[in-house]
Amino acid sequence: MWTSYLLLGCICWITLHSVSLGFILTKVTSKSNHVYIQSQRRKSDAARSTLWKAEDLSETHEPLFEYSADPISDSSQSGNVLNGEDFPSNEELSRLPTGQKGGYKVTKKYQVSSLADDLIHNPILVQEALMLLDPSNYPSLTRARKACRKGSILIHNGPIEDGNLDIFRSEHCHRARVGDLLCEGDVIGVQTMMGTFKKKRCYPNITYSRPRFTLPILYEDDHLAIVDKPAGISMYGHRRSRSGSLSRRTVRDILPYCLTPPANGTPGQALKRPMSVHRLDTPTSGIVVVAKTKLAMDSLYEQFKERRVIKTYHAIVNGVPKNCVPEDDKASVETGKWNIVYFPLGGKMAMTKWRTVRSASSLNSKDGILTLVEVQPRTGRYHQIRRHMAWICRRPIVGDALYAGKLQAPQFLRNGLYLCSNGVSIDHPYYNTPAGRLAWEELDSFQDQNIRLFVDQNKILVTVRKEVPKRFHKLLDGEEAWASKHE
Repeated sequence: MWTSYLLLGCICWITLHSVSLGFILTKVTSKSNHVYIQSQRRKSDAARSTLWKAEDLSETHEPLFEYSADPISDSSQSGNVLNGEDFPSNEELSRLPTGQKGGYKVTKKYQVSSLADDLIHNPILVQEALMLLDPSNYPSLTRARKACRKGSILIHNGPIEDGNLDIFRSEHCHRARVGDLLCEGDVIGVQTMMGTFKKKRCYPNITYSRPRFTLPILYEDDHLAIVDKPAGISMYGHRRSRSGSLSRRTVRDILPYCLTPPANGTPGQALKRPMSVHRLDTPTSGIVVVAKTKLAMDSLYEQFKERRVIKTYHAIVNGVPKNCVPEDDKASVETGKWNIVYFPLGGKMAMTKWRTVRSASSLNSKDGILTLVEVQPRTGRYHQIRRHMAWICRRPIVGDALYAGKLQAPQFLRNGLYLCSNGVSIDHPYYNTPAGRLAWEELDSFQDQNIRLFVDQNKILVTVRKEVPKRFHKLLDGEEAWASKHE
């Protein structure tokens, strides 16, 4: 009995002293951490004051940090317009030091001068140095930390040799990480994407890797480009993959890798990165118009807004479209005759022209026929062609899982949407201006089948057409062969 009480008392005493000891250790650890943080802050403040002293003395001495090249920055008017007219020339790029990644160049460097003697004993964090000495590009610690995490900042331990273009690829250089300390004589370098292994020049300030798909270029000059978007690729937006990483399988992300920056002297304010001026649905393949200068972007936006752009699509529909008005008031369901679908969508009028290109027998389609149609939308409503064909004509596009419903066989949903943009005609945004017309006349020989000069309208048009995808004819041939076999 007494033994049990004695054992219980010992257990309570040990527990009480353990709790007290843990509380004391926690207080001691917290205090030591607080003392360490305060000491680090004092060191950082001392180094920061040393930097400001050195910067104040820069009027009579060499500057604390010096630039090796003029930085490529944004304009104050638009965040997507370069500050200036030109990209760096090939000669300028050849004089820049090589970065640690393929295609990267060190466009700016900061060198700690000998004025900051206290940095030997009081080093400073790299993000604080960037913020203090380049406040225009690094106005906050968050911006400086983000640059370090993206791999844009390099640190070279010790001074560098002038003229050595591979100095930042030596064993004394490493990529800066948040929290790295700078000492006297260290050099900070800012590396920028300037090219790839296949292309010597590309758009700068691209910090992500190339998306893993190809984007064929149908036409390109210094002002605009026309590319061929694959089906299943989004125009914008980033999605998370199954592993949680950010997926950049978009047209916007791959454009800087596919297109070449405008040449030096190109008028119209070069954009920091090429921008598409219209959109295509993710399951739709075909032509996308891209602007490379601000002048071209404004002109193309206006052309699309005023409906002066002629767009041509091809699609395969289930059966023969109904509820249409013939363009010439005659029965025009036969091949080559235009029909008009004129019906509001979303409270706004929408008009779509279409004509039959080819018909094929099918056992799985409506009316036993698959029809290849050529479509020209006169307005640009949301999903206009798909909704007009499914809702008004009652003959949805093959593979349209969103609007078809039960109007098509399930096996047609396996191979994607059979809708392709394969033709566009636009006014050239520069050669139709007074200065551009003079430049056009000065061209000795310009041979490009995609550019045509219309003397009647006194306009220079860019007309691009591509063939109907092979899978369209493959589906029609397969369905027709299957139907003839089971007759």
